[in-house]
Amino acid sequence: MAKRKTLAEILCISMLFTLVGTAAPKSAYGENLNLMSEMAMESELQSMNGYEEGKDYSEGKAFFEADSEEEAMKVAKSYDASLESYSSGIGILSFEGSVKDKLEDGVSTLSVTTPIYPDYYVYTEDYINRGTLLDGSEDGEKADVQTAVTDPDYSYQWFHSKVKSEEAWKVSNGDGVKVAVIDNCFMAEHSDLVDNVAATYNAADGSEDVSLSSNIKNKEHGTHVAGIIGAVSDNGLFGTGVAPKAELYLVKIANAEGKLTISSVIRALEWAAEHKVEVVNMSIGTTSISQGTKAQLQEAIDNVVDTGAAVVVAAGNYGTSTECYPAACDNVIAVGAIGKKTASHTADASCLADYSDYGNYVDLAAPGTAIYSTVPVNGTSSACDLDGTSMAAPIVTGVAALVYSAHPELISENTETTAKAVMKKLTSSTDDVEYSSSKTGGTVTGCIDAKQAVEGSVSYTEPSFYVKLKDKTITNGGTYWLPLGKSEKLVITDKLGKKIKEANKKGAASFEISGSASFKLSNKKVKCDKKAAAYSLSTDSVSKADSARVTITYGGEKIVLRFIALDKIKAAGYTSGNKIKKNITRTVPVGKSISINSAEALAGLEVDYWSRSGKTYNILGDADSVGYVLKVPAKASKNGMITENSEGEPLTFTPSRKGSYKFTVVSPANGVKFKITMKAVD
Repeated sequence: MAKRKTLAEILCISMLFTLVGTAAPKSAYGENLNLMSEMAMESELQSMNGYEEGKDYSEGKAFFEADSEEEAMKVAKSYDASLESYSSGIGILSFEGSVKDKLEDGVSTLSVTTPIYPDYYVYTEDYINRGTLLDGSEDGEKADVQTAVTDPDYSYQWFHSKVKSEEAWKVSNGDGVKVAVIDNCFMAEHSDLVDNVAATYNAADGSEDVSLSSNIKNKEHGTHVAGIIGAVSDNGLFGTGVAPKAELYLVKIANAEGKLTISSVIRALEWAAEHKVEVVNMSIGTTSISQGTKAQLQEAIDNVVDTGAAVVVAAGNYGTSTECYPAACDNVIAVGAIGKKTASHTADASCLADYSDYGNYVDLAAPGTAIYSTVPVNGTSSACDLDGTSMAAPIVTGVAALVYSAHPELISENTETTAKAVMKKLTSSTDDVEYSSSKTGGTVTGCIDAKQAVEGSVSYTEPSFYVKLKDKTITNGGTYWLPLGKSEKLVITDKLGKKIKEANKKGAASFEISGSASFKLSNKKVKCDKKAAAYSLSTDSVSKADSARVTITYGGEKIVLRFIALDKIKAAGYTSGNKIKKNITRTVPVGKSISINSAEALAGLEVDYWSRSGKTYNILGDADSVGYVLKVPAKASKNGMITENSEGEPLTFTPSRKGSYKFTVVSPANGVKFKITMKAVD
C-alpha cells in the first residue's frame, strides 16, 4: 500500500523545477553521472549524522547497484576497493578506513560515476520473544477449537480461529502461489516444511545455502515465520500454516558474520522479482537508516511490486509509533500484533500487544502473541511459541497467498495493478475493531479476516477523490497535527487538488467523526478544543494526546483522516545560550549540493518548536518529527537548482550562481517560521 507519510513528509510542499541555465546540474537527465553520483553521496553523508559505523551499519563496507559483475568490478576499482561479492544486481565493496571517508573520497573523485551507500543493519532479535518449546510430550493449554485438521498440535494455534482460516480454506489453500520468505536463516529440511519448499537463495553470498549458522542470533526465527505461512497440513506433524499448499521460496539474508544487512534485503527483493513470486514476507526491521539507503530499499520494493507481488512487513516490536523500515516504506502492508499472553499457547485477542508498534504507517493487525510454529532444535524438527509482529506479518502473508489462490488469474498477470489490488483487498478485509494497548496507549484498527479476504472480487482503481487541507496538502488518508483551538477545513478535490464542485455540494458527501470529544466536526471543518490533551515532548508519546478520526464518504469510497492535538507552537528555531534563534545563515560554495530533505539537513542543526506558558518556553519537539512545510526560493527552483524525489519532494539544493537564497521552514497549521539563508559563494 502507498504509505500514509510521516507528518514531516506529508507537510512538505513539492516544488516543480526545470533544469535550465548554463551551470544547472544536468545529472537529473543522466548527462552528468559524476555530478549525479556526487549529489547522491553528499545527501547521504548529511543524513548519516547520528548513526555509528560498526553499530548501525557495516564497518569498512558499502553497497551499490550494477548491471553485471564486470561493471561491479569497474566500480570497485574506481573506489580503490575490493569487490567482496556481486549478486542480483547489488555489489558489496570492502575497503580500509571508514565508510564516511570512502563516501567523501567518492564525492571528490572524478572517476566515480556510481554512488555507494552504507550497509545498514536490520534485525530479528528486536522482533522476537521466546515462548514455550514443545517436545511432543507436553500437555499445553489448547485453544478451544473444533476442527477437522488432523495435525496433532493444531489446537495450540489459536490464531487460526481468530482470523477464520478454516472458513477461508473452503475456498482456497494457497495452491500454486509462490511466497518469498526473507529472513535470517532456515531449516529448509524441517519435516513440516520440506514438502512445500520450492527454492532457496542466500542473498549474502549468492548460493542456495540457507542453513543455520552458529553465529546467527535467533536461529529459529526464519523457520518459525515460514511455518506460520506454509507448514504442511494433515501430515500428522505439529501444526499447519495459514496457506498450507503455498510454495515457499526461502531467502537467507544473514551474512558470514551473522549480520543482517540492507544490501542482502535488496538482493533478496531483486531475486524475488526475478522469480515472479506472488507474495513477499519480511519479518525484519530497523529504525536506523539514512535517506539514500532508504531510497534504495524503496526502489527494490517498488521493483518487486511491479512484478505483481504483494509485500507484507512486520511493523516492529518497540511499542512505539517511531517508524520502522521497511514497514514504513511505500507499497507494503505493515502489520501490528494483537494478543496479550494469558496462559501457555493462548492469548487475550481483544487488545494490541504491548510490544507492538503502532502509528499511521501501520496498516492492520494480526495475532502475534503465543504463535505456535516450526523451529529447529539441535538439528531436529520441532515447534514452539514465539511472540512478535514478526509472527503477525506471516499470518497476513498466508492470507495473501489464499487470495491469489482463490483468484488464479491474478497469478499470471504479474503487474503492479495486481499487487495493489491484492494489498487493497487485504487492508479492507478486517474486523474493523480498534485494538489498543493500555500500557503504550497505541492503537491499530482492524485484524485480518481470511474469510472476507477470499470472498468477492479483487480489483484496484485509483481513488476518485482526495481532500485538500489549508496548507495545500492533497491527501487520500493520513495523520495530521491540529493545534489547540485551531480548525481544519476539508475540501474534496481531484488528484491535482482541483475542487470537485459536485462533491462539495451540501449532502453530496458524508463527514463523520469519532474519537476524543476534544474534537468537533461542523460544516466540513474539524476543530480542536483549546483544552484538549495536546502532544508535547514532555508527554513522550503521540498516543497520550487527544485524537479523532474523520471519515469522508463520497461515491461509495472512503477517506479516513486522523487528527492529533498539538500544543500551540509559539516559536521555531534553534537554541543559542538561553535564546531561541529564528534565523540562520549558511555559506555554500557554488556547485556544491546541500541536502534539503529534512529540516536538520537544511539548517545544519536541529530545528525545534516551542510552546509557551507565561514567559516560559517549553520544547514541543524537533521539526522533522513534528512536521513542517518547506518553502523553496523561487529563483532556486526556477533556475534548476532544486532536485526532487519521485513524489515531488525537494531533495537537494545546488546553487549555480552567487547570491542569497532564502528557505523557510513553516510549522504546521499556525505558520510559525524559521528562516535559513543560503549564501552561495565562489
